[in-house]
Amino acid sequence: YMIIDKAAKDLELDTKLQDSFGAKAAGIMLDLAAYSIITEGNAAQYYPDYAYNHPLFTPDMKCYSDSFLSDFLRSIKENQRQDFLDQWNADRCKRERIYISYDTWYIFNTTSFLIVNQSLFVIFYKYFVTFY
Repeated sequence: YMIIDKAAKDLELDTKLQDSFGAKAAGIMLDLAAYSIITEGNAAQYYPDYAYNHPLFTPDMKCYSDSFLSDFLRSIKENQRQDFLDQWNADRCKRERIYISYDTWYIFNTTSFLIVNQSLFVIFYKYFVTFY
């Protein structure tokens, strides 16, 4: 938790996520990114067990159910995702920018979470490889 928190602060991810999605959503997204990194998985059905046993970025460390997370992820709008990516890319040189691409099969089998979570995973990965 402390390492991911430091990375999020160093990279200003917490601020960029809050600007694009709001404070509550930013906390949930950081929690889901941490969950994906720590467990090396992204099955939402196991997130509540993880959340119960780990510190969280969500305000008041609130544990959410997998059904809440599903509704939350569906509520993310394309313009919010794009705003986050635009904010991230604005501070980066061309080689450090994140671009989302997918094939036509993938577009029908993805969610907002996968796009944002993959972006956060890439950001954290680049940070850890560069920093450590």
